[in-house]
Amino acid sequence: PLEQRGMLQQLASWEFAAIFIYSIIQVPRANMYMGSVELINRKIAGLEGHFSPDTVAGVSTITGFIIPFGFLAVPLIELCVHRLGTIPTVQVTTLLGLLYNAMQLVPVLYLQLGTVCVFAAWRAFLYSTISAFNGEIFGVKTMGRIMGLCFVFSGLTNMLTGPIVNAAVDSNNFVPLLVEGMCFCIPLPIIFQLLQMKRSRQAVDVARTPLASTA
Repeated sequence: PLEQRGMLQQLASWEFAAIFIYSIIQVPRANMYMGSVELINRKIAGLEGHFSPDTVAGVSTITGFIIPFGFLAVPLIELCVHRLGTIPTVQVTTLLGLLYNAMQLVPVLYLQLGTVCVFAAWRAFLYSTISAFNGEIFGVKTMGRIMGLCFVFSGLTNMLTGPIVNAAVDSNNFVPLLVEGMCFCIPLPIIFQLLQMKRSRQAVDVARTPLASTA
């Protein structure tokens, strides 16, 4: 089992490659939403053309109030992990991330209150599933160091999003920013499906080994 191997062997595994790629894509997306949501909502309000500044400010206030309540999704996260498994829960998390991004593309200001609810749940799913994956796959001895590596490089990747957001602000067009965010997520379900298939084959091989030795 991977959790019984040394850290260097774990870092050379497909499992680490998968969660590393997942982290450096998804964690910056979470930060990008929080950094750009007010700008995007103002743009949407401008497109609709009939909202007062006070209404837009009220939506921004409610948005900021909702985000910390993502912890309310914890029972649903635990249900997904226990019923579906860790890797399928990662897939659910990816779908939630695509959903909130797609909702931001709809130019309806009040819909964005629903969007932030989905985002808050997604953000809770994101950090919980990263922790659950690392704990289950790599074990408690090394999960902290592996998560640290993932988050350090996520922080470096996050620094690259600044110019992208600035370009969207300068052009007054956030659609490319949102579409790019969704496109970066497209490979993730494929990566984790392949990983699930690989681990399933390994489990079958392990189950057959005692039978072969007995024979």
